[in-house]
Amino acid sequence: MGFNFDKFYERWILISGLIHLTGFIITYLNGSSVIWSLLCVIIFGIYLFKIISVLPNLPFIYGYANWISILRLLIIITLLGIFPLLKDLQLFLFFLIAIILDGIDGFVARKLNSVTKQGGILDMEIDALMVLILTCIHVINFKISFWIVLPASFRYIYAWILYVHPLKSKKEMLPKIIRATIAVCFFLALLLPFVVNSLISDIIINISGVLIMLSFASSYLINKIKSRTK
Repeated sequence: MGFNFDKFYERWILISGLIHLTGFIITYLNGSSVIWSLLCVIIFGIYLFKIISVLPNLPFIYGYANWISILRLLIIITLLGIFPLLKDLQLFLFFLIAIILDGIDGFVARKLNSVTKQGGILDMEIDALMVLILTCIHVINFKISFWIVLPASFRYIYAWILYVHPLKSKKEMLPKIIRATIAVCFFLALLLPFVVNSLISDIIINISGVLIMLSFASSYLINKIKSRTK
């Protein structure tokens, strides 16, 4: 039997969610993020190793766009490991670079006609990790409310919800442009505590967090209702 990417990814995201949430808890409790950083290297290393066999014939194995994503991943994991040593402005600039690279890799993939399902998922999972890491940093430094951990980790929670209560259809209800806009707003909002007044950043982050949860909840509930009426 050949490699089934969909089944692999279903298992990978469930395990990945448990690993990242465990890493978050360890980091929050003892202030050391080294273990979480190593776990990130392992879990993403497994993903990158497994997708080689199903990627089309791209240059440099993964293709230029995916190498930009991998560079972004390495930046984020490094920041996770050393964030206690960096100042707020330094963290702001490095995470901003990671967000800019997020836009560049998609542009390169479309420009070179090298868009792949596996590359898109890699990009999405790096985004999810970055959101959780940013939230962890701010919670540890008492810059944002602890409840933001919920929308920040909802990507992983949602995966487990779908595993326990699967849907016949997983169609997204909100248009892609709206979902992308909400995600980008949440990314940028999580940068604000590094550089602006806490009251302003709190308001924007809370609104963005609510929108993230509504985005996931609307898709699940509407699909659930549709599946019951058929």
